[in-house]
Amino acid sequence: MTTDDEREAAIEAAAPAIRRGELIVLPTDTVYGIAADAFSPDAVKALLAAKGRGREMPPPVLVSAATTLDALAVGVPSYARAPVAEFWPGALTVVCRQQSSLQWDSGETRGTVAVRMPDDQIAPGRARAHRPAGRELGQPVGAPGRADCRRGGGDAR
Repeated sequence: MTTDDEREAAIEAAAPAIRRGELIVLPTDTVYGIAADAFSPDAVKALLAAKGRGREMPPPVLVSAATTLDALAVGVPSYARAPVAEFWPGALTVVCRQQSSLQWDSGETRGTVAVRMPDDQIAPGRARAHRPAGRELGQPVGAPGRADCRRGGGDAR
């Protein structure tokens, strides 16, 4: 079991790693994932490679607050807001039209952004420690989910 002090130390160590463009492994509400700076093309490229995804399968953006959805997306319809209000934080991912002002290369998104607010204390804390959004990916495509990052083997390179 992780103590509060250990959790805070992990968040403090993750923030500079993200700023340096490195990948980090972190727990989410479903499985362990790999995160990177959403605004760093090299970090996103490394994230896609670690996941075994091509640019045609862009990862979702993790946010620490529901209000960040409007900073990343435009024209969020009311039928999307109701489930966000009910299920965030949680495993719900919402795909919307991205803000045209966003300066990132997250793959072949066709002008969309997938946004998720995990129900975990570390992922939102890590996002707040660095930026309002970070890319998250779970296990490599087709692999079973990880419940424990110590069993991740060579998945996070």
